[in-house]
Amino acid sequence: MIYDIDDALFLKEPFIINKLIRLSDLVIVGGHELFNYAKKYNENVALIPTSVNLKRYSLNAFRKGDHVRLGFVGSPSTTNYLRLLLNPLGELAKSYDFELRVISSPSYEGYKLFNHLFKNLERKGVKVKLIPWSIQGEFHELQNIDIGLAPLFNGEWEKYKGGFKVINYMAAGIPPVASDVGEHKHIIKDGINGFLCKNDQEWFEKLKKLIEDENLREKMSMKTRKTAEEERKKYLG
Repeated sequence: MIYDIDDALFLKEPFIINKLIRLSDLVIVGGHELFNYAKKYNENVALIPTSVNLKRYSLNAFRKGDHVRLGFVGSPSTTNYLRLLLNPLGELAKSYDFELRVISSPSYEGYKLFNHLFKNLERKGVKVKLIPWSIQGEFHELQNIDIGLAPLFNGEWEKYKGGFKVINYMAAGIPPVASDVGEHKHIIKDGINGFLCKNDQEWFEKLKKLIEDENLREKMSMKTRKTAEEERKKYLG
């Protein structure tokens, strides 16, 4: 029996999940913290992070000018994490012309759950563009993003989350700016292939650097794609 686990389900059903881990001949996990957890109950654990088909991605064409596009691509359930960026984005909007593109819900109807969040962002001067997500359209939308956002709460559930959002950005050559939480720490080398942020001030300062410096975005873009290629080769050959 092979058990593939990609979320901290043991936080909700510890007895059942831990027993499944113990009984399995092999456990496959998507991140380092999950690996450490599963190892407590089973010696046969394989770490295989979520991977991408790099042939489907093409690198961004860099746009000149000050109008930078920040992007958030993810599932509707993770859109709530954008609450972490209310203050940093609001402060940045006082000085910079940028757009926040949110690509998470398959329909505009799904975004109604977060109306209050989007209205608060707009009250702070942030230009928000909501774009329906689809597997067919995702690759096109990634080409229209200059900086990828990956905020996460610093909680137990988030500690064990995989880093697919960051991997997705990197595969498309998009510099990621992410919370310094969980798997992000194992993927991003701060200041080299992305930025890690612990608080509002770091989110503000690091996004400011990328918004201001197109050369830095381009240099970091090359490194993000290289990271995606090297990590895929390391785990999948």
